[in-house]
Amino acid sequence: MALTVRCIEDLDDLHILEQDWDRLAASSSPGNIFLTWYWQTTWARHYLTAGQLYLLLIFDGQTLVGLAPFYTRESSYLPVLPCRELRFLGTEEVCSSYLDILAAPARHAEVVARIYRYLFEEAVARWDVLTLTEVPCESSSIDVWHRMFAEDGKVLDLAGFSVCPVVDTAHGWAAIHRRIGRTARYNLSRKMKYAQALGRVVFERMTDSDAIVRHWDDYVGLHGMRWKKQDGAFARPRFEAFHREISRELAKRGWVILDFLRINDERIAAIYGFHYQGRYSYYLPVMNPEHASRVSPGFLLLAHCIEQAATAGAVMCDLLQGAVDYKAVWADRLRRGLTLQSYNRSPRAVSRAAFDGMKKTIKVMSR
Repeated sequence: MALTVRCIEDLDDLHILEQDWDRLAASSSPGNIFLTWYWQTTWARHYLTAGQLYLLLIFDGQTLVGLAPFYTRESSYLPVLPCRELRFLGTEEVCSSYLDILAAPARHAEVVARIYRYLFEEAVARWDVLTLTEVPCESSSIDVWHRMFAEDGKVLDLAGFSVCPVVDTAHGWAAIHRRIGRTARYNLSRKMKYAQALGRVVFERMTDSDAIVRHWDDYVGLHGMRWKKQDGAFARPRFEAFHREISRELAKRGWVILDFLRINDERIAAIYGFHYQGRYSYYLPVMNPEHASRVSPGFLLLAHCIEQAATAGAVMCDLLQGAVDYKAVWADRLRRGLTLQSYNRSPRAVSRAAFDGMKKTIKVMSR
């Protein structure tokens, strides 16, 4: 029986999909909190307006076997030629990682192929640019997309990539501590001595919803201290509202961890992260910049979080996007995400492709 496609465009219809969505997410990308029903639908309610949702459900008879969590946004690079871009839910300022088509591994290839045919045949008039953001390099989706594009003589461009350092915590903290090397161990010890010279060092961990709600403003306040001369992420109303809700609701499921580093009575650093299906995800750190140079509170708190993850039996600590030096100290491997892009053959898409090509040329010539 041929797979059929149903499109959902009304945000109010998302609530009926929770069990099937999370079943597909757990099968398609185990341990990935960014593909769960609650993360994706909460993002949609905070970031989308009427008419933007474009969720594709793939059925084999009456059974849901795949899901493509898309939405459309209108680009305004040329006011006279607005361009309709099809993207994954959870993108933009929230910086979700490991986004993808949802399907059981045994059916992933045929689901992706069916979505491709739907987009380029049945729904070709609905979009101009297809942007597949933060698809994991190891995903079978990439191979299927490339094969389908090549067979049809179409082009799928690599528009960007990201790097997520990962720490293997399955063998415990002692193994991690040995692996980071003598210099890193010395620096960690030295920074802790600096902190202890200032007063009593306390690590605070909050996992229940009530505690996270009570101390959420303390966390956001620390973020404001770090970015007081610039507009930080929590200065954006939708970002703050999204995380205030998602942290509260996911904490009810035991998936959120809020860590603070305190010296005497002053909190000087915090980390907002997730613990989901045996994986700890280090999402957003904040700190008081007055203590940053000598004590390195963020470094100390990250070490504590990695130790806690290893002690609790987590299989990995994912440091998420950004291969910066302080993450590289801990990581033993990297996970890469690709952003792939294709243009439709509409006048709008052709104009957008020409515009994007011109921008790339200017960047190359200006180096």
